[in-house]
Amino acid sequence: MTDVTGLLLKEAKKEIAARNSELLIQVKKEYSESVRKGYVIGQSVAANTTFQEGEIETIVLTVSKGSQKVVVPDVTGMLKEDAMKKIHKAGLKYKIAAYSQNDTVAFGAVIRQKPVEGEKAKKGSYVKIWVSLG
Repeated sequence: MTDVTGLLLKEAKKEIAARNSELLIQVKKEYSESVRKGYVIGQSVAANTTFQEGEIETIVLTVSKGSQKVVVPDVTGMLKEDAMKKIHKAGLKYKIAAYSQNDTVAFGAVIRQKPVEGEKAKKGSYVKIWVSLG
């Protein structure tokens, strides 16, 4: 068996078919933080495995779905500590962009955020928050 990890799925299928046209190919998809979407990250039959015709009927290719995306929660108007917890619960990190004076938002509350509520962001990425000094 040839090693098809690191190839685009289409290329991997061609490579396998060229060597063994009888082998059925099943595809399983998983998120990967290190491998781009559409590339093979694993195979059920190890590279350099030898087998007789008909001995192995199916190979499972694990293909990257890319980085997992999460929906950014709305934390505007929340106290900084509560906003931080909500951001972490969503699978994201926070970064305080600035503290600034604001007459309409209470001291310690989030004035605005980026990305905004409802946007999709890479799991583990940062949400910037601006915090009111009152």
